[in-house]
Amino acid sequence: MRCQVFLFIMLGCAGTMWADEFSEFRVPKNRVVRSNTTFGLNFERRNSHGPREGEYVKYITQNGYGNLSYFLHCETDKTQIQLVSDMNLHESTESNKSNDVDWFYNYAEKSEYDNQGLGGGARVFPEVTVYPFAKWVGGELSGQMDARYSQNSRSGSSFHTYQSDYYSSASSSYFEYDSENWGQSYTLYTKVGPTIGRIRNVTAVADALVMESRLIAENILNGRLQMQSRQALANLLYQKPNYYYSHQRWERFFWQDVEAIIKNDPAFAGEFGAYAQQRISESYFGSLYRQRGWRINPYAYYRHENTIDHEWQVSQTTTIYEDRTDYDEAESYSRRHRHSDNGYWGLYAEYASPFGLNWQFQISNDLEYSRNDRSGAPQSGRESILNRFGCELDWIMADRWMSEFSLRSTRQYIDDVGDDNYNFGYRNDVASLSIAYLIEDHVEVSLRYEDQYSWQGSREHFNGVGNTVTQDTRTNRIWLDLRYALLGALQ
Repeated sequence: MRCQVFLFIMLGCAGTMWADEFSEFRVPKNRVVRSNTTFGLNFERRNSHGPREGEYVKYITQNGYGNLSYFLHCETDKTQIQLVSDMNLHESTESNKSNDVDWFYNYAEKSEYDNQGLGGGARVFPEVTVYPFAKWVGGELSGQMDARYSQNSRSGSSFHTYQSDYYSSASSSYFEYDSENWGQSYTLYTKVGPTIGRIRNVTAVADALVMESRLIAENILNGRLQMQSRQALANLLYQKPNYYYSHQRWERFFWQDVEAIIKNDPAFAGEFGAYAQQRISESYFGSLYRQRGWRINPYAYYRHENTIDHEWQVSQTTTIYEDRTDYDEAESYSRRHRHSDNGYWGLYAEYASPFGLNWQFQISNDLEYSRNDRSGAPQSGRESILNRFGCELDWIMADRWMSEFSLRSTRQYIDDVGDDNYNFGYRNDVASLSIAYLIEDHVEVSLRYEDQYSWQGSREHFNGVGNTVTQDTRTNRIWLDLRYALLGALQ
């Protein structure tokens, strides 16, 4: 692991040695707030008769619901704050009445029941990333709170009459019941840690460079944009998702701002018409998610879950015979309480960089360690070590060609501490190579090869007897896909 951390530091230092338009990009200040409220009500009624005379079913149900959601995103180059929350409430009522008749055996059953339900929940997802002291030193904090509540009551009765002993020796019986269920649960987790280094999303820079080259090819620009205009265009493309949250017809406002930047540059030489807008807005084939920078993030994670369920039920049965009447009553109540606490610490390292417009490289490693002590036995418990490694290289070979190589590796080790009765090891490696070619604007062919190797082994030791089990598997996969989008004729 120390060698991997050293590798990330060396890659990060090497990444800062050269400057390009990706390295000069800084996250523009932006803020977006959006909330939505939804209310609804539905009603259903159903009546059916037959197939035998006197049989029927009458069913009525009604459901109501409401939802409130809130989204906040504030971002500068030093601070990122995001808050996503939603609350919901729902209720339902249900009523059913039925009559079942068997004239051949002189049997009849009348039953009815009512059901009422109420529930709701709330979720909050905060995320904060700050760099208060220096541009390479910061901290991250994220979490989640999820709370749920539900309540349901049901009551009903059924009346049976018998004119023969085919079903029962009794002449009639009556059954009624009431039941209630209610429960509540909540989940809390938090993840916190310092961050050394910085990775920025520079996809907007690549999009701006592609947009500029297309404008030059269409003779709308007679040369490259000024640096100030190119940076303004990249900042605008970075904030493009915010237009969706801020406007109902967000495309109109977004392209109005793009046009203003281009027309105000001295290189503007042609008419910015409908074709120009359509051409520069086309997603170029093999569009990549671009990141640049490096970071090392030690972190601690804690998760708490708590659930309480209640159930109550009471019933009464009355059975009438020719010479007697029997009564039977029953009542039950149960309560279940489950909770858990889990925590671990980890170390995450990542390096990513584009190399021009054609290459994107990314490598990451995530190491996690956890230990859960057994209740009443602090010197014994179970410890787990999990390591996840990933590496990916993307290459846009030409306007219509794209290739991707990726490597994913996972290692896990679980050990019983104190009694040494059990340990478990797991390994999974996946390497894949893919190539895709856009034949025409509606025909695409792609070829992908994947090699996967997995191994797992476990050892159990009990009463002086040990048992070791291992298994390894290698899997090879090949995909050949041809995508053809059927297009209509242009009349």
